[in-house]
Amino acid sequence: MKKIILLGIFGFTLISCNDGAPKCEDTVVTKTVIQILRQNSTNLQWDNGNNNVAIDTVKAKIENIMTTKVDKELKSCDCQGTVFTGIFGVSGSVTYMAQENSEGEVIVNIVNAGPFGF
Repeated sequence: MKKIILLGIFGFTLISCNDGAPKCEDTVVTKTVIQILRQNSTNLQWDNGNNNVAIDTVKAKIENIMTTKVDKELKSCDCQGTVFTGIFGVSGSVTYMAQENSEGEVIVNIVNAGPFGF
């Protein structure tokens, strides 16, 4: 299984919790994860080893979101979930982190995505 390390930056501040750390389920975080996956869909693997998983950015969603770690000092969180691509019931696992930088921008880093299957 290939590991994908990608970065997404949004130039606005998340106001999601009192400590300033983004939450795994924040809309801006999940939409950024989906956008990054869509932009890199040719690198995503099917469970049979083939590449190129199509993702419908309008219908795609992340469910079963779990926060695995929160660091209030770094304003970051580590997350896991299931990506539903919005196409024919295709889904796969995703591991990502979200962090607020010193300018108040939210940075999303995809640590691992896939494999995808029906």
